[in-house]
Amino acid sequence: SPGCARDAQNNEGYAPGGVGVMVECLTDNTNRSASEVRFVFDRNNGNMATTGAVSRMFTRQAHFIITGENASEDKLMDLVLEAGGNDLEVEDGTAEIWADPENFEALVKAFEDAGIKPDEAEVIRRADTTMEISDPGIARQILRLVDKLEDLDDVQMVNANFSIADEIADQVAEEE
Repeated sequence: SPGCARDAQNNEGYAPGGVGVMVECLTDNTNRSASEVRFVFDRNNGNMATTGAVSRMFTRQAHFIITGENASEDKLMDLVLEAGGNDLEVEDGTAEIWADPENFEALVKAFEDAGIKPDEAEVIRRADTTMEISDPGIARQILRLVDKLEDLDDVQMVNANFSIADEIADQVAEEE
């Protein structure tokens, strides 16, 4: 509600298959928020973790997505490197840029000066390693847990360290 202090709160847990999940909340009631997150983990085959157990598997990174005509390695490479970007990947008309969080503003300005509007620009927690999920049942459970967490009012972002093989993702999507 207006005028209430809102506190940032990080919750950590594990999804089915041992997948690490970071849940970032902005809340005016940390007890309620933590209780809601715990409830979703408990009801969706996950479990909460102690502080630091999951966060150590993630690094804060500036992240940008650019699509369309500007999503080309030729247009972006020099710009990204000069502004402090660490990684540029271009695939199927989408450019993904990663940088240290302290270079976020420099990249925003560099894109702005070049007339490029990123589709996404944020500082997120990036998994240091990812777990490949090849079991459709586990994939379904993980996706359901992440969806339920994202539906909570106080949740700002959910990050997890998994990837689902394309054929499994297609199979799970067909079942919905």
